[in-house]
Amino acid sequence: MPTPTYFPRRLTISGTDLLDNRVDEAGLLALTGNLVILGEPGMGKSEVMRELGRRLGVDLVTAIRLVNAKDPAKLAPAEKPLLIDGLDEAISRREGDTVDAIVAQLEDAGSPPFILSCRSREWQARSLTSMRRLYGAEPHVLTLEPFDRNEARAFLLTRNPSVDVDHVLDHLACHSLQDLYRNPLTLGLMGRVAETDSQLPATRATLFERVCTLIWPEHDPDRQDEGLAQLTQEEALSAAGAIAAGLLLGGAEAVSVAGAAQVHQGDVRLADLEALPEAKAARAVFSSKLFQSVGPSRAKLIHRVIAEYLGARWIACQTATPRARRRVLAQLQGSGGIPASLRGLHAWLAYHSPAMAKDVIAADPYGVLRYGEAAALVPHLADCLFDALCRLADDDPYFRAADWDSKTAAGLMIPALKHKIKTIIASAASSTHLRSLLIEGLQGTPLAADLADTLELIVLATDRYYSERDDAARALLPHRDRVWWRSTIAKLTDQGGEDAPRLALQLIQLIYGDVSDDLLVATLFANLGVTKSTLRYQPRRQIYTFAHFETLFAMLPSARLVRVLDVMTDYARLLGNGNWETTGEVADIAAYLIVRGIDEGVIGVAEAPSLWRWLELIGRVYDPSRDEQQTLAARLGTQQALRHAVQAYVLANDRRNDGLRTTAFRLQRRLLGLAGRSDDVIIVFDRLAQGNNKDPALRQDWKDLVCIAWGPDGLDPHVRAAAERFRRGDKPLNDFLHKLENPKKPAWELHREKLAAKRERNRKVAFEMARRRFHVMRDELRAGKLDAILQPALAYLNKFLHLPRELPPNERLSFWLGPGLCDDALSGFEAVLHRPDLPTPVEIADGLAHNTTNNYSFPILAGLHERMRYGKGFADLSTPLKQAALLISIDDDCRHLKKDGNALRAALEAEIMSTPESRQTFARLWIEPALDVGKEHVAALYKLAHDAEWRATGAALGADWLTRFPNVPATVEAKLVDCLTYGGALNALREVAEARAETVFRNVDHLLSWLAIDILVRFDAVRHDLSKIATHRPDFIWILRDRLQPTSRGRMLPLTVAQAEWIITEFREQWPYAERGGTELGSTNGNDATDFLRSLIDRIADDTSIEAAEAIARLVTGPKDGYAGLIRHMANEQRQKRAEEDTAPLTPADLILLLNDGPPANIEDLKALVREEMAVAQRKLLGDDLDSVVEFWTDNGIPRGENRCRDRLAAMIGPELGRYDIQRITEADMPQTKRADLAFARGTMQLPVEIKGQWHSEVWDAAIGQLGTQYLVDWRSEQRGMYCVLWFGDFPSATNRRLKPPPDGLPSPASADAMRSMLIKRIPEARRALIDVVVIDLSAGRP
Repeated sequence: MPTPTYFPRRLTISGTDLLDNRVDEAGLLALTGNLVILGEPGMGKSEVMRELGRRLGVDLVTAIRLVNAKDPAKLAPAEKPLLIDGLDEAISRREGDTVDAIVAQLEDAGSPPFILSCRSREWQARSLTSMRRLYGAEPHVLTLEPFDRNEARAFLLTRNPSVDVDHVLDHLACHSLQDLYRNPLTLGLMGRVAETDSQLPATRATLFERVCTLIWPEHDPDRQDEGLAQLTQEEALSAAGAIAAGLLLGGAEAVSVAGAAQVHQGDVRLADLEALPEAKAARAVFSSKLFQSVGPSRAKLIHRVIAEYLGARWIACQTATPRARRRVLAQLQGSGGIPASLRGLHAWLAYHSPAMAKDVIAADPYGVLRYGEAAALVPHLADCLFDALCRLADDDPYFRAADWDSKTAAGLMIPALKHKIKTIIASAASSTHLRSLLIEGLQGTPLAADLADTLELIVLATDRYYSERDDAARALLPHRDRVWWRSTIAKLTDQGGEDAPRLALQLIQLIYGDVSDDLLVATLFANLGVTKSTLRYQPRRQIYTFAHFETLFAMLPSARLVRVLDVMTDYARLLGNGNWETTGEVADIAAYLIVRGIDEGVIGVAEAPSLWRWLELIGRVYDPSRDEQQTLAARLGTQQALRHAVQAYVLANDRRNDGLRTTAFRLQRRLLGLAGRSDDVIIVFDRLAQGNNKDPALRQDWKDLVCIAWGPDGLDPHVRAAAERFRRGDKPLNDFLHKLENPKKPAWELHREKLAAKRERNRKVAFEMARRRFHVMRDELRAGKLDAILQPALAYLNKFLHLPRELPPNERLSFWLGPGLCDDALSGFEAVLHRPDLPTPVEIADGLAHNTTNNYSFPILAGLHERMRYGKGFADLSTPLKQAALLISIDDDCRHLKKDGNALRAALEAEIMSTPESRQTFARLWIEPALDVGKEHVAALYKLAHDAEWRATGAALGADWLTRFPNVPATVEAKLVDCLTYGGALNALREVAEARAETVFRNVDHLLSWLAIDILVRFDAVRHDLSKIATHRPDFIWILRDRLQPTSRGRMLPLTVAQAEWIITEFREQWPYAERGGTELGSTNGNDATDFLRSLIDRIADDTSIEAAEAIARLVTGPKDGYAGLIRHMANEQRQKRAEEDTAPLTPADLILLLNDGPPANIEDLKALVREEMAVAQRKLLGDDLDSVVEFWTDNGIPRGENRCRDRLAAMIGPELGRYDIQRITEADMPQTKRADLAFARGTMQLPVEIKGQWHSEVWDAAIGQLGTQYLVDWRSEQRGMYCVLWFGDFPSATNRRLKPPPDGLPSPASADAMRSMLIKRIPEARRALIDVVVIDLSAGRP
């Protein structure tokens, strides 16, 4: 038994094939061989070792002591394993290979068995090799398992009994820090926090800070003179932050201490991270409990959220200058979105760096809420966050689509935002996702009291979603009394519909059932579609089960159960007989309440009449398989007195006129049946015995009761004795018993036996006649002549109903013909395969085309199956025979020989279709006759379109068949088109479609089917003919859907962005957004059209090309219909995906350059530096001591030309960029002999800059028309560039320097900033993150 202070543990055995590879301490000691126990810091390795020592009766030996022992044999106990603790400590304290030293000492000690413990990250797999050399086998490696929640709870209760354990664990789980309670040491530390601190940290930031300060130190007293114990807290957390930032920004999986040649792909070396600023202590802190091992020589921080917190903390400390901060943010935001892997790091910057907070919030407000710390924001930043969320909700109405469960907005619930919050939540027209976020955030905050009146309106608003009303109710709960809540519950119940009664029931739970019994039951039945106001049942879309109501009824006090059951029974009469589901749920609730009432002593013998009435609910939907009915039946089975009281009441007061059997049936359905309960039957017999046995009614009851009690073995002896007490020697009653004991077979059974005997005689006669007939023609049978061999073949193939299907083919044939004739038939099957008069493959195929079967088909199949049965192949058979046989086997699915039939087809295919050409030859032989005769259904085409081994054949032949057989039925033609589409032969289909366009179609449907094909394969050619087709033929969408997306919500055929956009634009107005309601029939409903259009929207959004981005932007500007919100959401999804693709890892070396104000390592950083110097130049041009701006003006007060201004601007920023090793290039060469005004280059990177004067004719469009189209195609730019406009202010036209008016009739901008905003809007959204727009204001130099 473990000591009182020891907590039992589980360990996992590594590298074992056992299904259950987990052991406890006893299981560990039962293992044979040597053992190595690994665990993270704080996982309790030493405690386990001490417990093993206690159980074995031996002392622990530290690894250091063993290494230093002069006579290690003295440390090894006799007949027991040597327990070696702390190999990792010896490794940290000793130079050289400690494992080799340990192995040497073990060898000197006589190679005793051992159990050794070590930290996971210090253990190396190569250590096993040394041990295997000494012991001849590797030791078992076991890893200590982390605690699960139940273990953590038990552990904390043992160590910290005064702590609210569940609160601590819930608190950690709420902040995604479950890993902290899985480690015994960190869990113990949290227990200490809960004991010593007045309350647990209230915010994520304080919790993370507290956690980090608790778990980074070295708690081992034997390690206090080592590196980690010598660090200050700031040194430790800074170094940990540097590692975290390097991991996250580098996209690395783990940190590795392995040599350069052994580092896992995707890992970052600790040696590289040590070079980061303030990371000198990285190696020491890497051994702390802030990190957990993920393999040999690899570790990562204990949780990603801790890594994000510490990484942002470190970055904030390293970015002391505005330039450094902007460069860092450019790495995180430069692609137009924050990569998902960096959202947490980015969000925490708003907390750790007030200087970056506003930019971080503007870029990803929901990320700050979701991953960072909003509760610590000062009021003006909280206001910024609120406004940014409003902009996000407008831009992406479904921004919470993947995160409905997170309560993240509590930090915004401050008085300063009260009016803004009220405006949003009070309006049903505001963003649903933003409303829900804010209403959730109000729960548990003082602001909820201030907004209580608004919350009241939301709770009662029928135009709000259920989740909003529920969240509003929860926020309002502390601020209204019980009287108000009871009144509100009644109002909600009376509202009816789907949501209001559901909310009412939820509110009853929230106030612990504190409503009247009548209101409780009325609310329950309103949820089930029954209200007293209508006195009828209304079907519900929502399907409820007992589990929905169990929590509510479990909280009812015992004293209320009887009254609630009475009211429920009254209401149940409103349910129709056909409503089995709802009645069943009511019955389950009643069963649960009755069981509770019996168990809690409120339902006893005195309640027998009421119980019988309540059980009527059970009787209406009697179903012994329902769990609640099973529980009630079991409980009634143990309550003999109660059961007898109800039975007595029923027999005395509620008997039916049609006899005791009917009453017994009712008892049975109400779980009180007499059958099978001897005691219950005896009591009834005894009651009958008190009456006159000559009374006809009592005599009939006695007979009925005997039948009820009659079992397979007659009457139970005790029951028989009770029955005799009534009979009292009565002969007629005795005769009745005698008949029961000696029953005659009923007429129907006698008739059935007679027919069976007749059939058997007829079968024997038929078998004998068949055997005589075949005996006469044995020679023809052995020769395989058709007249003789056909019927045996059919019997062999299991096609005769009167032969046993379960027998193997040869045994079935022998059963019919006898062994001798069976052998003759089997010989005949083989003979058939060599006959010269067999049908040719062409004849077989022609017959199949005409739905006829050659009778020789069956003997051929039988012969081939028999060959397969005894292992003889087909090599000696002719190719035509094998082709014919394959055609036959495909047509005859051999459903009675399914397994053998599939094997035969596979064998024949291998014989005759070894090449693509031979498969095509066979396909032509197989299918073309059916096409030639215009067969309505050619099943083979499905195989050619869908089966992987046939798809290439269908693709190769489909176009030829469509051309040669243009008049096949429409269904066959569609299957031929499927062969081409599924096989990817769209070019061949295009050629066919072009030829068909010149022909006359059979009818309008035929025309539309080919028009759908045209849209697929020759869209550009027919697009001009398709205008308004959706208006005139909205049902054309189904022809398109069936051609482009053959299976519901399945894979879409390859479509261009233009095709998808056209279909969406054309049909969205004709088919408004519709959701599946659950009652639709068929596949041509509004929701089916919506599913198809959504698939097309997904197709565009999944494409991150510029073309796709521009297409979805156009769709965003389309009608404000039901699709609009979805399209805006998918546009944001597309933007996010593009950000993921455009983000490149930042290596530690690149991160060092960035933070030390060094040269740029990537194009985004290069762009950020050029933008920085442009901003510096702008400040100088607005006014400096050198009056730099005058260089851009002539002496006459006219702006100089573009080139002169360009050169002067380049001269201003070039030298500053030079110190970053950035080269300035004027008239830089671009692809296709083009030249950019200016470019900045470093290494292989080159950022083109196009500069225009405000007067230039293309000033409004050059960002895309020139820079985007001509320069950003240069691979060195990575699609990044800068567009610079020179702003001088208003000038007369005569100067040729007047601002070019903007297109589209827009008013001219009045300032440089206004022009910049207008220019940005003209850039497609997909490119806005890639092209920086700078408008240099030079108006200060105007004389």
